[in-house]
Amino acid sequence: MQWYYLDQPSNIFKPTTAEKLANLLRALLVRCAEELPENVHKLNLFLEFRSDKTLRTVIHRAKSILAADHTFFSVESKHQRQKGVEVHERVARVFVEQVLERQQGEVLTLTNAYLVFTEYLRGRGMVPVKRTIFKGMFAPLIRDAFNLGLRHDVINPETQKQGDGWNGIHALDLKGGLVGQSNAVVV
Repeated sequence: MQWYYLDQPSNIFKPTTAEKLANLLRALLVRCAEELPENVHKLNLFLEFRSDKTLRTVIHRAKSILAADHTFFSVESKHQRQKGVEVHERVARVFVEQVLERQQGEVLTLTNAYLVFTEYLRGRGMVPVKRTIFKGMFAPLIRDAFNLGLRHDVINPETQKQGDGWNGIHALDLKGGLVGQSNAVVV
């Protein structure tokens, strides 16, 4: 139940508050009153219609009329907002296309993929996602792009321990080289 407005120059939806909407409505009512001819009674436009009580009622009713479902800001939607899970998922799709490659015999651990993606986000001035969100977001993306499922028995060549990851793909570092198999990331 967050209010958003469309920022025209960027064409991105940005969050706003009910109080800001009320102030916008107050200003629009004053503009309306200015446009009316002199012989029209304008007192209600200045007093009753601009009151806190009336504007709260209008904004409450607008919630039911203007409410959008969860697909409005989905990854496939043309609508974009300033902050939201779908922003990271859009970047994750680009990351999978540009940074991950199929390579026979290579192992990409979930930890290493998360570290590389975190650096990728930081390079774009974005806040990293939590690891649990990353795992839920990346497993289907990698399955779709490489037809590989997340395995829980991948052997890390450096530590020789089992963990989560993918066999047969590797990540390029952000300069285009191969990321090492350890948990350290070279960027």
